[in-house]
Amino acid sequence: MSQPIPRKPKLPDLQKLLRSLPKVTLDPNHHEVSPIPNAVKISFIDAKYMRLFEPFAELNARTLKLVNYNKAAINLTFFEKHKYKVNKEPEPEDITNQLEKKLEELKSNYGQVELFTDAYTITARGQQQQQIVEIQQVLNEFHNYRFAVSNYFRNYTYWYITWRWENPDSTLGHGNDHLLKNETDYNNNVTILKQNVIFVDMKRISDHTPYQSKKVEKFLSSFEKRIEIGTIDVFVGAKNSPDFE
Repeated sequence: MSQPIPRKPKLPDLQKLLRSLPKVTLDPNHHEVSPIPNAVKISFIDAKYMRLFEPFAELNARTLKLVNYNKAAINLTFFEKHKYKVNKEPEPEDITNQLEKKLEELKSNYGQVELFTDAYTITARGQQQQQIVEIQQVLNEFHNYRFAVSNYFRNYTYWYITWRWENPDSTLGHGNDHLLKNETDYNNNVTILKQNVIFVDMKRISDHTPYQSKKVEKFLSSFEKRIEIGTIDVFVGAKNSPDFE
């Protein structure tokens, strides 16, 4: 008689286990840990429970991450990275297409909100009208402008962690990894919750500077107009304005 095939552990099993265990509270004033970010959800678990997570060590879940399984932290440092792209010489045809699509979208929305008379809608309609005029002017005098494309101001920041752990031979290991971040909509409302699990060696566990680029900010600030399109911004400036150095 054949033996039944063991059921492969799934995310709900891991979530159930996590809910059943006590969580550790770390304090930068008393433990070897940098300030803990509020932008990501982290559950700190005492390393004495780590063996319970062995069945889930290879589980690849999009919403829950075992950050340092089998490498319990004796110190922790969190840091933020600002990820962005800057295209200083976008193709004119691409800019034209982007602006025309945005213009069509604004005109369509403008017609729909004309039916409402509340203060919020009236304000929004005025802003849309201003954008329509602004984009139409850029398209009409396209040759008078220079352009750049970037997602720099869209707050694409990600949290990372570096930590040390003690190996069985008493040597120290060092690792780093990224943390899962909640997914949000255009209004910054959380749409998908994501959780990180960090194991801590409580017997040994005892600053954050976001990455910014003044050089990029100087370049993008040299443009007179910034038009939000999807997940990027199109920057528009007169050709005789100061160039980026």
